[in-house]
Amino acid sequence: MLYKKILMLKIMLFNFFNITLCDAAESWQIGFQDPASPIMEGMINFHNYIMVFLISIGTFVLWMLYKVVNSFDENVNVISEKFTHSSNMEIILTIIPAIILIF
Repeated sequence: MLYKKILMLKIMLFNFFNITLCDAAESWQIGFQDPASPIMEGMINFHNYIMVFLISIGTFVLWMLYKVVNSFDENVNVISEKFTHSSNMEIILTIIPAIILIF
C-alpha cells in the first residue's frame, strides 16, 4: 500500500516537472515561447492565421489614408470641391474590409 502511494507520488512529481520544465521565456523575447501543449500550438496557429488578415486590412486602410491625404492636398487641388461627404467612398471603405474578412 505504501509502495503504491510512493509510486503515485513519483508519477505526479514527474508529470509536474515534465510539464513545468518544458520551456521558459527568454530575455527580451518577441513572440510566443515554445508551446508545451497541443492547445497552445493551436492558439499560436490561430494567431498566425488572424495576423495575415489584420496586416492585409491595415495595409489597405493605410494605403487609402495615404491616397486621401495626397489627393486632397492644396498644392494638387487648388480649387476645392463643393462636397463634404462621398457616399461611394464610404461604401468602398466599409465593404472592401468586410469582403477581406469574409474570404
